[in-house]
Amino acid sequence: MNENLLNFIICPNCKSDSFYLKPFAQKNNQLHAGVLTCNSCKAWYRIENGILDLLPLNLRRHELYAEFAKKYDLSVNGTGTDNTNSQKKEQIVFFKENVSQYDQDVTDSMYFRTLDKLTFGKWLDKNSEKINKPILELGCGTGKQSIQILIKGKEAVCLDISEEMISQVKNKR
Repeated sequence: MNENLLNFIICPNCKSDSFYLKPFAQKNNQLHAGVLTCNSCKAWYRIENGILDLLPLNLRRHELYAEFAKKYDLSVNGTGTDNTNSQKKEQIVFFKENVSQYDQDVTDSMYFRTLDKLTFGKWLDKNSEKINKPILELGCGTGKQSIQILIKGKEAVCLDISEEMISQVKNKR
């Protein structure tokens, strides 16, 4: 994770933009593991395998936080047990369990390859010279558009509800 990105985030719990970063490990000049703590509400967010988990407390995968807390001797905050986002929770589980099939069934389908080429690909080709800042891709999935951005020599910031999907993006680079 690029630490410069911390200037662009807010706490999903309280909407503060003030954080304290405690790094645990660096890898290839990137933050590989650490904790980002909100200075206002004291909620902490794990950074593992270079991925910042900024999911709201009620959408967290608590087994990952429990393992991380144990590994780094941290206390787990906020159970986030309300079910107001049950569809989002189902989506997180779906992508966790189907990440390996996703590219084959969806991203690499003829339909999406054609759609990407005709829409995003054309836009990127047309505007590539004008782009001088990172491009934010929300819901990046396995990074089909992000990879195109990187191929053009531009910087991409990838966000997705699924850590497994973001890991696929990192593996493709």
